[in-house]
Amino acid sequence: MLRTALLCVVVALALLLAAPTTLAFGVDDQCVLNSTFAYRLPLSVLPRHYSLFLDLPSPNALNATAPYYKGSIEIDLDIAQSTSCIVIHSHNIAFAATEVFFKSAATGVLTTRNLDFDYDKQWVVINFGRVIPRNTAGAKLLINKFTAVVNTFNATGLFWSDNHFDGDAQPMPHARAQQLLAKWQKQGQSNSPHYELLSHVAKQAAMEQEPVTKKSITVATEKMYGTQFEQIQARRAFPCFDEPAFKATWQASFRVPDENLTVLFNTPVSAVSRDPSTKTVTTNFTTTLHPQSSYLVAIAIGHLDYVERVVDIPYRIYTPVGKSRAGEWALNVTINVVKYFGDIWKFPLARQLAKIDQVAVAAIIEDAMENWGLLIYDPNFLLVNFSPGKYTLPQLQLVTLVTVHELSHLWFGDTITMPWWSQCYKNEGFARFLQFVGVDYLFPEWYIWTLGGSNSYFNFAYDSSMLQDFKGTANAVVTSETFVNGDPLVDQLYGCNNIVYGKGAAINRYVSLYADSKWNIGLAKHLETYKWTNPTIYDMMDSFKEVGLDIGSRWLPWLLRPGFPVLSVTIRGTSDGEYTVLLTQKPISPYLKDQSPWWIWTTLDAHSTDMHIRFPVEFTTESFVTYLPSDASLQPNWTVEANYNTTGFYVVRYTDRALWDFHMRRTADLAFTGPYVQRDLMLQSIYILSFMSHEPIALLLEYSALLTPTLLQYVVNGTADQSASALSVYGNLFQYWSTLLAVMSPYEELHGVQASLNSRVLGPLVAQLGFKPTTDATIAQIRATAYVWAAYLGLDSGPAPFVEQSLAFYFYNRSAIPADILPAVYIAVAKYGSDKGYTSLVAQYKASTDPNEQTSLLTALTYAATPAYCASTIQLLSVSNPSAVGSPLPYLLSMLSYSRADPQCRARAWSAYSTYAGAVWQQQGAAATAGLLNPVASIMASISDAELVETLMGNNAEFVSDFQLSVVRNCIAIHGDLVV
Repeated sequence: MLRTALLCVVVALALLLAAPTTLAFGVDDQCVLNSTFAYRLPLSVLPRHYSLFLDLPSPNALNATAPYYKGSIEIDLDIAQSTSCIVIHSHNIAFAATEVFFKSAATGVLTTRNLDFDYDKQWVVINFGRVIPRNTAGAKLLINKFTAVVNTFNATGLFWSDNHFDGDAQPMPHARAQQLLAKWQKQGQSNSPHYELLSHVAKQAAMEQEPVTKKSITVATEKMYGTQFEQIQARRAFPCFDEPAFKATWQASFRVPDENLTVLFNTPVSAVSRDPSTKTVTTNFTTTLHPQSSYLVAIAIGHLDYVERVVDIPYRIYTPVGKSRAGEWALNVTINVVKYFGDIWKFPLARQLAKIDQVAVAAIIEDAMENWGLLIYDPNFLLVNFSPGKYTLPQLQLVTLVTVHELSHLWFGDTITMPWWSQCYKNEGFARFLQFVGVDYLFPEWYIWTLGGSNSYFNFAYDSSMLQDFKGTANAVVTSETFVNGDPLVDQLYGCNNIVYGKGAAINRYVSLYADSKWNIGLAKHLETYKWTNPTIYDMMDSFKEVGLDIGSRWLPWLLRPGFPVLSVTIRGTSDGEYTVLLTQKPISPYLKDQSPWWIWTTLDAHSTDMHIRFPVEFTTESFVTYLPSDASLQPNWTVEANYNTTGFYVVRYTDRALWDFHMRRTADLAFTGPYVQRDLMLQSIYILSFMSHEPIALLLEYSALLTPTLLQYVVNGTADQSASALSVYGNLFQYWSTLLAVMSPYEELHGVQASLNSRVLGPLVAQLGFKPTTDATIAQIRATAYVWAAYLGLDSGPAPFVEQSLAFYFYNRSAIPADILPAVYIAVAKYGSDKGYTSLVAQYKASTDPNEQTSLLTALTYAATPAYCASTIQLLSVSNPSAVGSPLPYLLSMLSYSRADPQCRARAWSAYSTYAGAVWQQQGAAATAGLLNPVASIMASISDAELVETLMGNNAEFVSDFQLSVVRNCIAIHGDLVV
């Protein structure tokens, strides 16, 4: 209801603002626009300082049907080129020409002749009818009154949010803190930074500066305001030059009802005044110390508490009322890591900011946002509830990783900012890398680079970006400005996506290990040279060159090219008894346009009967030969491993099957004592090589089977680290097989692969983990995924006949089915329970009022792939959620994946998918294209499939770009190349 009301408000404003654009008026008109990038602002007018005033209603009394607020803004300008107009971003903001003025020494006060609002480009052209001369002194743009909208249906612009954090906010138990301190003292680590961190928590009373907890109000309230302006949402809150290169200083004043609200901005408060007659409070803030981009401006208003420490500048964590103690962990992480970053780059935080506030805002759709001086977080990524049983090590790790990520942006993103979203790598590629650098410094015992688990470097950054990049259909880390050009749709899809984050982080790790001590020296040089500006990646290469590391010709191709190489390793014995290692490289995908070699450096990890050596290798050619060191060449039975501990962004292939067998058996063995990440990396490498036809799929099946006994031992009897590793490996293993089986459907060999998976992987797993209820979270998570595959693949033999047991449970003892197994049981019933099972599931679905149960049942029904069942399920989907035009699409994709055996069913599913996709395109336009085509491309593998997709794209050609066409075509071609 609220969403519908706000939509009416937005439509009304759009109609008010829409007007035809006319740019030529008379002899004095020289309206300068951007002739290179149609969606970018011209460089004729540059902001230098903003004075912003907002008059806001109370967040606890906002009228959701008319959530308006008023404001004014004055902008000091530099006129870089004579022009008769000023182009400024303004989206869903109403103001009249009579409220807009320009003044300068040369022109005096100019009134506005007319306003041309462009809803598509999200800006307004302010025409003055008179030329403003270049470099005129005292230039100012004044918008004396505007009306904008508080976003009440998603967290973009200035938005409305719940103000809560679930659970009690208890400090970290002193006993636990003292236990950790004793451990670290015993290890001789009492001078390490994490010791100081926990020492503060454990011994607050003895600290010279203990956290100060403020209680702002006794009863918590429900609502607050927050902001999310990255990438292009500041223009929704107030008119501004909303591009990252348009940096300026900012000063703000906010008026709110006198309700004891906490009012926050990027800078400290300078003055507070109350007006008893209007019962309002106006809070004025100091000017930012340095210029900053509009997307880094931030506002937070609500009833809040905080915990504080002062170390050079004030540090505060703001929380919902009564929850401030939950901010202590993040507060201590903050103080320690910003000192570390400031020290290694010789750029202390006090040079940037007068304070740091970090605030929990429940509605934020990002994990967090690095606004300069006022960082905003999802409460679950900032606050920790230390009540007994309410926190876990993974939770602490996640809060620490996210906090460190955002704080690293204060240098990379805020102090220096990318000039355009095409170089978002300079922000996010660095922050994703530095979050692991910072956490490893604070907590080396977490082994964040090498352990398994969801918070490891491998799973958080490396694996997801490799999986997105290996087909060669993703964007490069740094794209051209003509590609990411200011069009809001294109920029949001490709400006700062997972390739930029994850692959950018991996390339930074790769280069930093090569650069060694010169890495931080180069970064320090870059920060000092370009502080408060918008340097490019080429400027960064120059900074490293100035400190003696001329690496641009090797580093840049990794950023500017999609994909990565396959590094093949061959060991050869020579006639005189020596051993050589032959390294060859080729692009992972034959569909990459650039097939030239990459710069590769790697550390070879060589083992013989009784020797172990490591040595670096570097080359830029297609092949390279190196000799094992002479003192080792007499040792027999050499094996070599490359990309040790995920130090490089490439996959390693061994040309000798004996070498593959050695590495697979070594990493799969229960006695393996190496870093757990080596097991994750081996599995990922084999999967990618199999998918891209560099190795047969049989190799992945072999390694999956080898891993199974060890993983089950980890699950049932392992340590906490082993259990986390097993969960990580199983999660990846079933994700990989899910993707492969979806595209293998046309192949006759699929049946043999399914049978082997059942007998060698799923059968032992189901036999070990069983059907009994469990309180073990790891077992529950593994069963929830693995048993779905046991149902789909029809595991019905051996010691664990899953299908047989599922049908027995469902028909005769349904209440006894554990919750984690229930979705898998539904699938087994849908596929193998005949008419009785299908009819029962449909009746259960129609009777259910539980959304989660409905989703599980509807998903299960898509597995019932006969013509009659198919037609019934599609009919059910058509009425499942009539208010959401695209809601059946995920279920139809599931049906397309699992209906290969029945052409009639598949044809029905495809017809329905095409119809719904067309409706979504008509409703959402090109913004829907990636979400509609990419999932389809991931499950299509034959010529007939390709023809279907080509027809779909042709029928909706106005919404499909050439780039997206090539992505889809290449994906289907790759699937057709699979070698079973």
